Amino acid sequence: MESPALWAMVLFYSMGEQKLGRVPLILLRLHQVHYFNRVLIYPMRMKVRGKGMPIIVAACAFAFNILNSYVQARWLSNYGSYPDSWLTSPKFILGATLFGLGFLGNFWSDSYLFSLRADEDDRSYKIPKAGLFKFITCPNYFSEMVEWLGWAIMTWSPAGLAFFIYTIANLAPRAVHSFSFLSPLPFRAFESERFFCYSIYPPFPSQDIDTGLRTL
Repeated sequence: MESPALWAMVLFYSMGEQKLGRVPLILLRLHQVHYFNRVLIYPMRMKVRGKGMPIIVAACAFAFNILNSYVQARWLSNYGSYPDSWLTSPKFILGATLFGLGFLGNFWSDSYLFSLRADEDDRSYKIPKAGLFKFITCPNYFSEMVEWLGWAIMTWSPAGLAFFIYTIANLAPRAVHSFSFLSPLPFRAFESERFFCYSIYPPFPSQDIDTGLRTL
């Protein structure tokens, strides 16, 4: 679904008059680092069996990534203005810092969640409690929001801002939905003050949930 963000981004970027500019190329590479992980590395690390997705959802995501790649790439290599001095500007430094921290937070959160289901035969529900999960029940979503906030600041563009807003619109409702599922249940290990949450597995009957908590 996200593969266009790798190949379409490069294709559209190559159409721009500033495609060889130093700053646009750096911004392109940072964008591609995120999607290299999402498209090529992340799927190989997943251990989920029997989990499908409606074709309409996949098709919509595919179409969005083509459209978004076009918008981001055309701004970077054609419509944006990025002199070499942009690399030392407060906007770039702040944005790049947030982008990097968001990427690392997202990667770590995914790695930790994968570690909780390392045993493919164990389908019990486990509450993540390490690292950022002590403070935020969905740090993978939160970190990705921070990452694209950094992108919006780093590019200082309508395209970057639009991407950040879309990220919130996509991830925040999913986190809130998961939170509404978890909070009413008798999770002894679930801290109610967390404002986002992540559901590792689909909902289980209460006895399976209790069993999962006892295995922590």
